[in-house]
Amino acid sequence: VTGVQTCALPIYCADADLEVPSEYGTIQAAIAAASPGGTVCVAAGTYAESGLVISQALTLRGAGIGATIVDASADTAAGNILAVHDVTAGSVLIEGFSIETGAATLVGSNGIDVSSISDGVTVTIHANAVRGRQGVTDLTPDNFPVYAHNTSGGSTAELVLTDNVLYGGGDNTLLLEGWRGPILVSGNTIHRPAQDTSTTSVIFTMNYGNVDATGAEVFEGNTIVMSGGSTRADVITVASGFDSFAGDGLTHLGTGGFDSVIFRDNTITGMPSTSRGVILWDQSIAADSAIDALISGNTFLGSSANFGVRVTGPDVTAAIRNNDFAGVATGVRSFVWGSIPAPDGAALEVHDNALTPTVGVNWTGGVGTLDAAGNWWGSADGPDGTRTVGAVTTSPWIATSTADPAKAGDPGFWPIDVDYGFAATSLPGGSDPSPVPFSLPDTDTVITVDLP
Repeated sequence: VTGVQTCALPIYCADADLEVPSEYGTIQAAIAAASPGGTVCVAAGTYAESGLVISQALTLRGAGIGATIVDASADTAAGNILAVHDVTAGSVLIEGFSIETGAATLVGSNGIDVSSISDGVTVTIHANAVRGRQGVTDLTPDNFPVYAHNTSGGSTAELVLTDNVLYGGGDNTLLLEGWRGPILVSGNTIHRPAQDTSTTSVIFTMNYGNVDATGAEVFEGNTIVMSGGSTRADVITVASGFDSFAGDGLTHLGTGGFDSVIFRDNTITGMPSTSRGVILWDQSIAADSAIDALISGNTFLGSSANFGVRVTGPDVTAAIRNNDFAGVATGVRSFVWGSIPAPDGAALEVHDNALTPTVGVNWTGGVGTLDAAGNWWGSADGPDGTRTVGAVTTSPWIATSTADPAKAGDPGFWPIDVDYGFAATSLPGGSDPSPVPFSLPDTDTVITVDLP
């Protein structure tokens, strides 16, 4: 992983900890020798290893980003660099590494692969830099920096990613599949793939096969870098009923939804015209494929990217609030996908946003009327006739863009207190959108990153 990185980690090795390379010549040898709940400390240096496996409670600690480097980039046959699977009790913490995946020519090589985690277990990935290597063509394997899939795991397993730097591999930089329990993705810098051969979504979370995410999936306080690459790239896609995916003409009876997806206080930078924002995508006509989402306090920066938020499918409930859509061509839009029924305007609320793009809201094909009252349209006079498409309510609107001083410097759009009666109406997940408490690592880690 290139660039300038400094990372102040509480690196120490107690007498009971296992040290690499002074006591064990390889990282895997130390992991295999560790007792449940133990700690493996890996000194600064470059380790040409892959196939590392953690299957019990463990802390795996490096000396920091740019110091402890696990590099398989020259190995065309490297599989996953680090796998965490079949953990049945306790917690796993991985921190302080730079990880380079394999070359993605012969086999898939994910940076950190998490699967089959039992109820009550927390997996924390903290203060690492992980780069995935994309295949040279769209037919070669894609290497994901972080891939977490838990369709056979527990419904309360927690996944925590904090203060990492992730560089996109193939289709996705962060891929989440069938994770039932809570997820927290916070304080990370996440890059889209720099070399792309197909369409991508920087973050992709999907459920299918009657797997429901009953825990909150929270993405907050991240910087998502969309520059680099030439093909279409989405910021985040939330896809329910995904087993019906293969184009129109199928039965579209896939199941598996999301009880609470929270995407808030993120800054999305460098969005080119080929990029798109948040996609809420119910792909099924089945009753058990609902998506409940809160999209709040985000800033979208770029050069006329396609849209900020898109809603697709019949069973999406969303509150879209306090977002600044300055860098997109359309703020919020509906989309009808094949034979899937259109989204329902009665299930959405769009309030307190800066809807200053060329088109603030495009509700073409959407069912009913979309409530988009109480937004700033770039003028005290509100939206003109070209700023909305379809059945959209815009009155009353916010007549000033003056920011609330208490929110100065925060992502999103926070106008001075104007109460149009929109407070705490029907936020998904109940009146309090805060996630359940997470078992965050006990660390004073501070990370400062200056990367391209």
